[in-house]
Amino acid sequence: MISQRSLNIQKAIAQAYIFLLTFRMISPLSGLAQILHGAGNYFDVILHILGLVLAVVSQGGKLGVGDKKTSSLLKTLSLSVFWFCISSIIMACVIQSIYGSYAGETAFSGIVGQLVYYVQYVLIVVYNIFVFSILSKDEIDKVLGASCVFLLVLGYYQLLMFVFGGVFTSIGRSIDVLGVLFPVDRMLKLSLTATEGAKAGGVFAILVLPYLLAKATVSERPIMYYIQAFLWIPVVVFMRSAAAYLMVFAVVIFYLIFLLREGAKQWKRFYALSLSVFIVGLFVFLFLPESVIARLFNMDDISYLVFKKVLDSKNGSTILRIAPLIINWKTFLRFPIMGVGNGLQGYFYTEFFPQQGLRVAGVLEFYNTALTTIINGALFFPSILSGYGIVGVFVLLSYVRKMIITFKEKAEHLGIFAYMFRFAAIAIIVHGFQTEFAGSYFIWFVLSIPFMPIEQFVEVPEANEQLEESES
Repeated sequence: MISQRSLNIQKAIAQAYIFLLTFRMISPLSGLAQILHGAGNYFDVILHILGLVLAVVSQGGKLGVGDKKTSSLLKTLSLSVFWFCISSIIMACVIQSIYGSYAGETAFSGIVGQLVYYVQYVLIVVYNIFVFSILSKDEIDKVLGASCVFLLVLGYYQLLMFVFGGVFTSIGRSIDVLGVLFPVDRMLKLSLTATEGAKAGGVFAILVLPYLLAKATVSERPIMYYIQAFLWIPVVVFMRSAAAYLMVFAVVIFYLIFLLREGAKQWKRFYALSLSVFIVGLFVFLFLPESVIARLFNMDDISYLVFKKVLDSKNGSTILRIAPLIINWKTFLRFPIMGVGNGLQGYFYTEFFPQQGLRVAGVLEFYNTALTTIINGALFFPSILSGYGIVGVFVLLSYVRKMIITFKEKAEHLGIFAYMFRFAAIAIIVHGFQTEFAGSYFIWFVLSIPFMPIEQFVEVPEANEQLEESES
C-alpha cells in the first residue's frame, strides 16, 4: 500500500513530468544525452526513470496497469515491440553474414539504438499509465494548461529576441542557465523548448493545439481557447518550418471538418472561432507597428515555405528530408518481407542516396557521415517499413486497430483527452514521416491516451480512504 507521503512525492514528480514533456535535455546533463543518444534527448527521461523506479518500489515490485482493456492493449504493444526486436536481431544475422561489417561497425551494433528506443517507448507508456492512475483528470488538465501558457509566453519572448535582439537577447541568455529556453546558436527560427523550428512545430501541432481545441470543444466559453490558439500564429510563422506549417494545417482542416459534422452545438463554436479570428486580427493590425507586421508576415517568405520549399531541389533541408524517404523505400524493395532490420538502413544509405542532391550546400557533409557510421532510417513510419518489412507493417497495423477499438470503447469516459487524441492523431502521422519519435515524451504522452483506465479518476480517492482507515 502506498503511504500518503510517497503518494504526494510521486504526484509531484508526475506533475513535473507532464509540465516538462516538451523540454529538451538541460545542458548540465548533456553528457547523458550523448550516452543515451535519441533516448536521452528530453529532460523527462530523468523524471521517467525516477518516477518509474519509485512506483515499482512503493508497490512492492508490482506495477498495476489499469483495467482489463488497458492491460490487454499494453500486452499487444509489448508483443509488437518484442517482435520488432526479434525481427531486427534475425535480420542483423542475415546482413552480417552477407555484407559483413560497415565502417568498422557490425550489424549487431547498428540495431542496438532502435532496440533501446522501442523498449523505451513501452516503458514510457507504462509510466504514463501510472501517471494517469495517481493524478485526477483536473490535475492533468491544469498542468497541461499551464505548460501551454508557458510555451506561448516563451514563444513571444523568443519572437522579441528574433525581431529586436539587443537587450532581449542579453536578458534571455542570462536567464537560460539550463540551456533549454533558447537555441544554443543564433536564433534563425523559433524553437520553443526543442532544438529547431520543425520540432517546435511538432510540439505545437501534437500537444498544444490539440489541447486548446479539445478545451474549446467542451468548454462553455470556447472563445478564450480559440483566442489563445490564434495568439500562437506569429510564433508558428517564425518557426519558419514547412513541416510545422503542414502539421498545423492538417490539424486545423481536421478540426473544421469535425465542427461541421457535429451539429448545431459545434456550429456555435464555429461562430466563436470566427469571432476570435476577427478579434485577434483586429488587435494585430490596430496595435502593432506596420514595420513589425511586415516583418512578422513576410508573405514572400511564407509563400516559399508553404508552396515551394518542399519541391526545391536546391534547398539542403528539403534534400535531407526527401532522401530518407527514397532510401527507406528502396531498402524496403530489397528486403520486403522482414525488412533490413531497423537501424541497418545505413548499409545502403550512400547507394540509394539521390546523387543530384550532393551538389546542394550542407548535404555532402551529412552524406560523408553516412560513410563513417551506420545511419538508421531517420523517419519513424518509413523506418518501420524498411526496418521490419511487410510483416512489421502488419504487426503495427494490428496494434493500431486494437488501439482504435480500445479508444472508441473508452472515448466517452476520457473527456477532453478523447478530443485531444483525435485532433493530434493527424499531426502525429505527418510528423512520423518527417522525423523519428525517439525520446519524444510529448508524442508518447498523447499516444498513451488510449491506455487511460476508465476508472482512473476514482483510484486515488479509494487509496486515500484505505490509507486513512489503516492510520486510524
